[in-house]
Amino acid sequence: MPNLLKCVRCGELRNAESEFHFNGQYYKDGVKKKRKDCVYCCRKRRSEYFKNPEKKLQINKRRRRHYQTDGGARRERNKRNSLKQLYGLTIERFHEMRKEQNYCCACCGLHESKSTKGTLYVDHDHSTGKVRALLCNRCNIILGQFDTVDKLKRAMALIGLINNGVVVERDGNYFIKE
Repeated sequence: MPNLLKCVRCGELRNAESEFHFNGQYYKDGVKKKRKDCVYCCRKRRSEYFKNPEKKLQINKRRRRHYQTDGGARRERNKRNSLKQLYGLTIERFHEMRKEQNYCCACCGLHESKSTKGTLYVDHDHSTGKVRALLCNRCNIILGQFDTVDKLKRAMALIGLINNGVVVERDGNYFIKE
């Protein structure tokens, strides 16, 4: 006999495995938690949300008010969870790293308060997952483009050649000076 759950919206007993969505959380014994409304009520609620602009605005206004009144607790909890899940870092270790770097980007030295997003980002080796340092948004994006040391060395050589006048820029293209 299938495991049955009662939908909180329509009140019908439905198959827990096939007619209820996973809500992204687990019980202590590892069993997936299910949403309280069945897939049919969930679909209906979502379609009403997107069809009715007034209802959508009302819901969004309520959500914004909720997020503003939680005092940043949700943002801090999300930061803590993502640091642990993505990099194996605790929030305490992240703040220690910020302090060790004097709250500045390890690459360019820009203070975090002056960076584009006002915070530092974790730089890590994508192949090993090892955390290297904290970077500003701009340096994090730039270094992310160089997936190998060889590409980075070629870019550094190009910059050196441009600064020494060996390579010149003409119409957005680079040429070796003759």
